[in-house]
Formats: sequence, structure tokens, C-alpha cells
Amino acid sequence: FRILGLTFTVKAASEMRDRISKLLTENNRRIHLCTLHSFCNDLLSQHGSHLGLRPDFDVISDKKDRQALLKKLGVDSPEDTLKVIDQLFIQGDTPDELRQHATKTQDNNYQSRAALLEQYLAALIAENQLDFGAMLHFTHQLLQTKPRIARQVRTVYRYVCVDEFQDTNKAQYQVIKAI
Repeated sequence: FRILGLTFTVKAASEMRDRISKLLTENNRRIHLCTLHSFCNDLLSQHGSHLGLRPDFDVISDKKDRQALLKKLGVDSPEDTLKVIDQLFIQGDTPDELRQHATKTQDNNYQSRAALLEQYLAALIAENQLDFGAMLHFTHQLLQTKPRIARQVRTVYRYVCVDEFQDTNKAQYQVIKAI
């Protein structure tokens, strides 16, 4: 009951559950095995109110839904903008970090990306929706800004096993490290 097993695909989580159930016939239900996004979803459902999320948020995975959100923000080229946002999510960038980088380098491109990312995140909160990149972003933010919640997660899950850890991107690594 103190083990958290994280994978990156539903198929891998299912395979891991099957392997564990063969090894531990009676205690296998006590191990929490899930995808990283599922873990983030659960944590944000429980504690996302600290960030302005309601527990019944929707997860949007379709590009068209995400682009529609950008169109509501008045973005001219939602497809290209979505690629930029996704890259920022993968890199684990926050609007504050982008602004700091803009100040250091005097590069206005970072400033505009910070504003864009901040608008997108605010729109997701306002619509009570999350995409997969935002899920990682907000989970990391929650664990960083609410030490009590991070401590609770660490107390419950003393051991964390990450399947295919070598394939993590920076945003995923930040969440895992915060756990």
C-alpha cells in the first residue's frame, strides 16, 4: 500500500498489474499502479481547488477542442500556437520562468510565449478543462506550492517505481521528482 507504480500508457499499466497479480496473489490490490496522467488526474480532482479547478473538470485530448479554446482567446493560428504550447509543456516551462528568461536575454519572444501560456492556462481553468500538458503543469505547481499535499503524497507512497523512466520528458520528470 506504500508503492506507487507509474507508467506512461494504459497498456503498460495493465501489463504491470497482470505481472504484479501473478507475483503477489493476495496483496496485489494494495499497490497503486496507473499512468502518470491518471495519477495527476486523481490528485487534481482531490486538490485542484487550490488552483481554481473544480473536481469535475473535463480532460480534453482532441486537438480540435484545444484549438477551439485558442480561437476563443482570439488566436489567429491555433494549430501553430498549439504546437508552441505543447513544446512549452514538454519542457516544463512556466510563464514566470519564461518571463525571467526574457528579462535575462532581452528576448521578447519569451515574453510573448509567457503571455500566451498564461492565457491558455487561465482559459483552461475558466472552462474547468485540462489537456494532458496542463495536467502535468498543474500537478507540478500544486506539489511545489502546497507542501502539505506533497508531504501527504510522499507519506502515502513511500516507494515510487517508474516504468520506462528513460523516456520521460522534462515536465514528467518534474512531477515525478516533486512526488
